Amino acid sequence: MKYVLQACIPGLILAIFSVLAGLLLCVLYQVPAEFMVLLVILQLAAGLILLLYKIRQMKKALAALRARDYSPESYLPEQRPLLSALEESEDQIQDIRLASMNSRAGLMDYFSLWAHQAKLPIAAIRLSLEAGELSANDLRRQLFRLEQCVSSSMAYVRLESDSTDFLIRQQTLGSIVRPVIRQYSSEFIARKIRLNYEADDSLMVLTDEKWLAFAIEQLLSNALKYTPEGGTIRIYTEGHVLHILDSGPGIDPADLPRIFEKGFTGENGHGNRSESSGIGLYLTERILKILHHPFRISSPSGTDAQINLSSRSLSGPSENELPALPDLSDAVSSLTNL
Repeated sequence: MKYVLQACIPGLILAIFSVLAGLLLCVLYQVPAEFMVLLVILQLAAGLILLLYKIRQMKKALAALRARDYSPESYLPEQRPLLSALEESEDQIQDIRLASMNSRAGLMDYFSLWAHQAKLPIAAIRLSLEAGELSANDLRRQLFRLEQCVSSSMAYVRLESDSTDFLIRQQTLGSIVRPVIRQYSSEFIARKIRLNYEADDSLMVLTDEKWLAFAIEQLLSNALKYTPEGGTIRIYTEGHVLHILDSGPGIDPADLPRIFEKGFTGENGHGNRSESSGIGLYLTERILKILHHPFRISSPSGTDAQINLSSRSLSGPSENELPALPDLSDAVSSLTNL
C-alpha cells in the first residue's frame, strides 16, 4: 500500500497543478470555462495514465521480488540502487540455510555413529550376563566406556551450538591430569599397560579445567586404544609442553594431515573399526584451539600428542615454538603411583 501511495503522488501533483493553472487562466485572460474544463479533464487523464503505469511497474517489481529476479529492467529507476543489497541479503540467507543443513546432517551422522559406539558396551554386558561371567570389574569397565560415549556426545553438541561455558583461570597441571589418569587406571591394569608419569604437577596453567581435562581424556583414550597389551604410555612435560606418548604402531605419514578431520579414522582406525569414531581428535583440536593451546601430533615411533600450555600461547605462538622430540629409549617401565 505504501508503494501504491507513492506512485499516486506524481499524478495528484499534476492534477492539482492543472486545476490551479486553469483557474489562473480563467481569471487573468478570461478564457472560456468550457475550454478550461476540457484542459483539466485532459490533465487528469494524463495523471491517471501515469498512475496506472506506475502501479503496473510496482506490480512487476513485486513479482520479480517474489521470483528472486534481480535484473534491473524489472524495477523502477529509484528501486535499482537497492538491488545489490537485496542480492547480498539473499546470498547470506542461502549461506545460513546451507550451513544449517550441513550442521544438521553432521549431527545426524555423528549420533548414528554414537549409537553404534554406545551399543558395544551394552552388548558386552549382555553377553557376559548370559554367559554368567560378568564380574564387578568388567561391569565397571563397560559402564566407564558408556559414560565416555555420553560425555563425548555432550561435548560435541555444546561445541556445535557455540554455547560453551568456558571458565579461564589459573590451575596446576597435576590437578587436571592426575584425575584423568585415575579414571583410566582400570584400563591400564586390565591391559597390562605400563605408565611412565613424569609431568610437572606444579606447573601453572591458564585454562579451563573441565575442557582441558576432556581434551586430555581423548588423547589418553586414543593412546590406550592403540597401545598393545604390555606396552608403555609416557606422560611428561618439557617446559610448558605436555606430551602423551604411546608405544603403539603410530600414525601413517599419509594420514597425519587429515587426523583432525571429523570422522577420519585413518589406516589404524580401519583396522580397529569397532573402537574408532574419528571424533575424538576433531573435538580435541577444536577445544584446544578455543583455549589457545597450540597442539600437534607427530609419530616418529608411536604417537606423540603435544599441548603447549604456556600463558604466552594466548597470543598464538607459532608451531615452531614446540621443542624437538626427546629420545624415549630409556623410558621407565613401572606404573606410577597415583
